[in-house]
Amino acid sequence: MKWDAWLLNFGNQNRAVVGWRELLHLIPEATSQTIPQTPSHCSKVLNWQNRIIPIWDMGAWLTADAMPDSGNTAVLVGYQLQAGATPQLGALMLIEPPVRISIATDQGCPAPSSLSPWREVASAFLMYEEEALAVLDLRHLFSGQVAPKKQNRVAY
Repeated sequence: MKWDAWLLNFGNQNRAVVGWRELLHLIPEATSQTIPQTPSHCSKVLNWQNRIIPIWDMGAWLTADAMPDSGNTAVLVGYQLQAGATPQLGALMLIEPPVRISIATDQGCPAPSSLSPWREVASAFLMYEEEALAVLDLRHLFSGQVAPKKQNRVAY
């Protein structure tokens, strides 16, 4: 069995996958606002259709570097806190637009040690073109329960 997914590039050879229906909208050159005294990986929000959307910067989470102010692509993603619940929205920062890929069920793999930081935010791992990738658990990622890798905070 095959399913469609989106391959996301966070930079520095950090890539992951989300389900086809989880990615809702592409926002090139996203304009964001900084929230002071917040961890660098979640220090910004996006105003999209009069809604404040939290932005998760996976590159900043992995490296503790603050997000650049321009040149980034955002993708709007949707997730549910539980089955039947109202869909929630979040945004992920990428270095380039996502790529549609097709995944077979036999491509699943154990989490390699090289991707150990991803275990906290992944629901599964898979092999794609000889590269192990995390399948992001968006519900957990945006739950507020994922700790920053380092305690860098954006100053006001």
